[in-house]
Amino acid sequence: MNTTGSKECQCVCRQIILASRPQVIKQFFSDITWKINKILRIPQPAYVLSGTLKHGNADVSLGLQPGEKVQIKSLQEIQKVLDKSGRLGGLSFMPEMKTCCGHVYIVFKRVNNILLESSGKLRAVNNIVILKDLTCNGELHYHCDRSCFFFWKENWLKRIDFVDN
Repeated sequence: MNTTGSKECQCVCRQIILASRPQVIKQFFSDITWKINKILRIPQPAYVLSGTLKHGNADVSLGLQPGEKVQIKSLQEIQKVLDKSGRLGGLSFMPEMKTCCGHVYIVFKRVNNILLESSGKLRAVNNIVILKDLTCNGELHYHCDRSCFFFWKENWLKRIDFVDN
């Protein structure tokens, strides 16, 4: 199978992304590249498939439970643990999540399994929670109206302990 065309397409797509910068265009070409790679059966990078990190950044478990209060770390703190693709343990830190940094929320539930829409396979995940009343507004994803819950790695959160006086 000839994969030269796909490599050329990836190169062109990356150049356009770097030159233009708007998030919508970036996401559009990322989606196209992913679809081309899937059609041509080009393997995805290891961190996407396995959920492991190349840099050795720790995927921390706080053991958070529903009802606990947490503060989302600052964007700078979160960026320190992301790989070059903006992921931790294979989970992307979405651009819409940036506005939540520094705020306090309540844990809605732990996430142990997710269904991968691309393959229909059930995948076990670790150290991920959903925070109450926090959903994606779709603003940077073509104004999508699905209102999906954000998945938060526990490493991006701080447990809030209150002491009553």
